[in-house]
Amino acid sequence: MEYGVRNSPRPHDPDGSCRLDRRHAQPPSGGVASGKAPRIQLKFLTARSPTKKPFLSKYGIPRCAVASETPSRELNRTVHGIDVAGSEVDEETRCLHYHGVHDIIAIRFKCCQAWYPCFECHTELAGHAAERWAKDDSEVVAVLCGSCGKQLTVREYLECRSACPRCRHDFNPGCREDHHLYFEQAGE
Repeated sequence: MEYGVRNSPRPHDPDGSCRLDRRHAQPPSGGVASGKAPRIQLKFLTARSPTKKPFLSKYGIPRCAVASETPSRELNRTVHGIDVAGSEVDEETRCLHYHGVHDIIAIRFKCCQAWYPCFECHTELAGHAAERWAKDDSEVVAVLCGSCGKQLTVREYLECRSACPRCRHDFNPGCREDHHLYFEQAGE
């Protein structure tokens, strides 16, 4: 999707780069179906050297910049009424680090009581070390199913066999290997 691309020659700077006319880099008013205007990113497509030919539009006219719709880098998103912090969080709590079909949980961290999709998001954004849930915290609500919004206690999550007890959507079974990052394990 392209917005505001002027398909006409533009003056070049002496170093061979294009000048960007910001009036033509704005998305159209009215937004999209979600009610929010799409986020856009400008991409410079011409060569940075006057000796190289710039990229051309399909009409053979140099283009200095195009604005294309890109995935937003959400740092906070409300999922089923819960504020989830993280990098590129989607509507089912997937993030930049874990974005597979089954990566649909958010975890409330004991140290800050904030919800994050994964340990890496917490590490990047929280500004402090993560604290694990103790074995005595088994009845504390600490996991959110991104599919249906069910909030699970630590015990329910650890016993759920990688599927939500309410909607039966599968969770990522590989997450079992990371339980030690979030929860104290038996024998510790």
